[in-house]
Amino acid sequence: FIDSHAHLLMPETVAHNNMLDVSSAQSFRQMVTLIQQHIETQGLAKDAWITVMGYDEHKWYDWYKKGEPRKQDLDKHFREHKLVLYRTDFHSVWLNSLALQSIETFVRAEDDADFDWSAIKG
Repeated sequence: FIDSHAHLLMPETVAHNNMLDVSSAQSFRQMVTLIQQHIETQGLAKDAWITVMGYDEHKWYDWYKKGEPRKQDLDKHFREHKLVLYRTDFHSVWLNSLALQSIETFVRAEDDADFDWSAIKG
C-alpha cells in the first residue's frame, strides 16, 4: 500500500512570526475571534501576513452543511491582512482575497507563463 499525497506549505507565508494556532476553536466564529485578538494583541499592521494553523471545519458547530471553506468567508471579517490558514491535517490551505492577490502578483512577476487564475478566484 502506497499513500501518495502532499502536505501543503508555502515558505513565503511562514517566514515571519505572525503564526497562530486555532486548533482549539469549536466554531468558525470562535476562530475569527482568535484571529482578531491575535491581530490586536500583536499590533499587526495593515497588509501583514498572518499564518493560521490547525483549523478544522468538521468540528465547528456553526459550519454544519456549509461546504468547503471559501475566501469569501474570510473576506467578510479580514480585508486588511493577508491570511493563510492551514487545515489541521495540512492537506488544505485557505486564503483570503488579499493573500491571493499578493501571491498572484508574486507569481506573475516570477513567471511569464499565462497561468489561469479563474479556478481560484471564484
